[in-house]
Amino acid sequence: MKNDEIRLMMSAVKQYYQLGISQAEIAKREYVSKSTISKLLNKAVEMGYVEFKINFAGESIKLLQQKFRDVFGISCTILPCFVDDYLIRLNDICSYAAGDLEKLIPDNEIVGVTWGRTTEYLAKNMIAPHKERTGIKVCMLSGFVTGNIPSMKATHIIEKFSDIYNARGYVIPAPLLVDSAEIAGVLLSDSNINYVMNLCKKSQTVILSIGGQDLNNTVLTDAGEFSSSTYKNVVSNGAVGDIAGRYFDIHGNEIVSDITSRIISLSLEEIKNKRNRIAIAVGEYKSRAILGALRGKIVNKLYTDELTARAVLSELPLINNKNKSK
Repeated sequence: MKNDEIRLMMSAVKQYYQLGISQAEIAKREYVSKSTISKLLNKAVEMGYVEFKINFAGESIKLLQQKFRDVFGISCTILPCFVDDYLIRLNDICSYAAGDLEKLIPDNEIVGVTWGRTTEYLAKNMIAPHKERTGIKVCMLSGFVTGNIPSMKATHIIEKFSDIYNARGYVIPAPLLVDSAEIAGVLLSDSNINYVMNLCKKSQTVILSIGGQDLNNTVLTDAGEFSSSTYKNVVSNGAVGDIAGRYFDIHGNEIVSDITSRIISLSLEEIKNKRNRIAIAVGEYKSRAILGALRGKIVNKLYTDELTARAVLSELPLINNKNKSK
């Protein structure tokens, strides 16, 4: 089969078996006949791409994973893309990563988690481990309370982790971004907040989502007033993305700005000191952010998809040429 036929076949498989979309609707979306979709679905079963799950990983994926290991020195899991839809891709990656958590999280571990759409999808896809787990604590790596619905969903992430892994769950009962450094100091001295922050500092496994280049569309947007002057400040300092509300540049260095002392979360240096730094990131718009996180050793294990991985690698020549011209 030709590459275009394989891509169409796998797209049809995902839409039909995973999303429950009818063959007629798939045919309409793909501009082909219903009989073509039916034949492709049958062919996918015959070729072994479909059992109870979709099985397909081309040689190009293996080469991509090796490239990431060679360039960044990290373990990277890359899944093929058969659809362009961002949320389907995100769900696929989170589902795969959720299946790996059992072997990534040992008993008696303190696990730190960021909040946002990526970890919401991860929590949604989590399944119970094969054996009962003991002694695990799960804590959110930053504040989250802002009064809006997206931020309040963060508690469900911790709840799901706690239920699945028989763990004690903790959140920092404070906003991610406060009005002043003085307020941040007062909050961090509170015994309840201080207790959870200390758990975060003691954690050795962290599960991270990475905010992309649209810095106005990050967790801080939902965490309080993120003014245009603040946005211009972090951008002018070279910010390419954020993790737990902490902005960083293309080298993975944390950006110091007028909000740095107002953020209630672990610093990037504290995160870098963790033993297991697992990131899940999907979307070409996050390519520079992912590249910065990898170059700065903020993460040492990455889950992403083929389109995102290729976008990350495409940034390398641009960055290297820019560095040479300095």
